[in-house]
Formats: sequence, structure tokens, C-alpha cells
Amino acid sequence: AALLESADLFNNKMAEVESKTPAASLLSIALISGLNICFELLNEKNSQELNVETIAEKLQALNNTIENSLANQQ
Repeated sequence: AALLESADLFNNKMAEVESKTPAASLLSIALISGLNICFELLNEKNSQELNVETIAEKLQALNNTIENSLANQQ
């Protein structure tokens, strides 16, 4: 199922690239499509990593707040 979904994604990306550069060869369209998909994948990966870092920072700040509150109660 994932392989078919990947092929469908690639075909859609190729159609998108071809519509923007109709004079390009099939090989050029395939290469540009592959590069575009890789670029999108890396952007998504970097975005998720940034979100994980932000969540970790917020959890650490929350943990510090809780520890300080508990220490002040004693």
C-alpha cells in the first residue's frame, strides 16, 4: 500500500512539474520531481525536530516550576 501511495505521489509531482516546464525531458521532470519530494521531506523532518525541541523546553520549564513550587511549600 505504501509503495502504491509513493508511486501516486511521484506521478502527481511529475504532473505538477511538467505543467510548469512542459518543454523539459521526461528524465528532467523525474529528477526535479524527486528533488522536490526530498526537499519537502527534509523540511517536514526539520519542522518536526524543531517542534520536539520546543516541547522539550516547555516541559523542562514546567518541571522547574513544579519543583520550585514544591520546594517553597516545604
